[in-house]
Amino acid sequence: MIILIWLIKLAEISMGISFAYLGIAPLQWSGLPGILFAPLLHGDAGHAFSNSVPLLLLGGSLFYFYTPIALRIFIMSYIFVGLNVWLFSRQGVHIGASGLVYALFGFLLIGGFISRNKRLLALAFLNVFWYGSMIWGIFPTEPNISWESHLIGLLFGILLAYLYLPLKNIKSESHFGNENENGDEGIWQDPQNTDFYHNNSTYNIRFKYHFTEKKDTHEKDSL
Repeated sequence: MIILIWLIKLAEISMGISFAYLGIAPLQWSGLPGILFAPLLHGDAGHAFSNSVPLLLLGGSLFYFYTPIALRIFIMSYIFVGLNVWLFSRQGVHIGASGLVYALFGFLLIGGFISRNKRLLALAFLNVFWYGSMIWGIFPTEPNISWESHLIGLLFGILLAYLYLPLKNIKSESHFGNENENGDEGIWQDPQNTDFYHNNSTYNIRFKYHFTEKKDTHEKDSL
């Protein structure tokens, strides 16, 4: 996605044109295609760069630490953030991947606290260290910034964390891998993804035993 963003921006610069008209125009039928195109379009090279770095870091973290559900979370964030921007934002043309960035930030932040997993919690705090100042972007401080995209993205990312991450039996083996020799917990696993367990080197094997009392050897069997 980052490569595509820069190919589009380089094409705009080299040809002296702008594809900004393909962005999201709220509540206009002509603006619906912007749900797909807007995250790929940016006002200038600085705008593209400011979204490329967090996309790389936050997106990479999502696909590494939440592999079984990462693509699902990414696509849903991409589509539904854009759809809600089309429904609820002010009139104008909204472009840029910042809404998606905020969705990824919200998901990773809340996911770490929900999971209570040491690695994911550390990732959440690292995201706060990296991009904690992003919180100011959800307020209408500058007229030329789509703060609606930021707010919608953050709220939707938080919602996805609550919908897709386990809230009960957080540290049970059905959701996390066994601890390794160093005591580190495994990365988050989708409890509904049975293929993961079949392909993983660590297997959770359970045996059930049925006990019946042994008969007295001196007792005669009767029909």
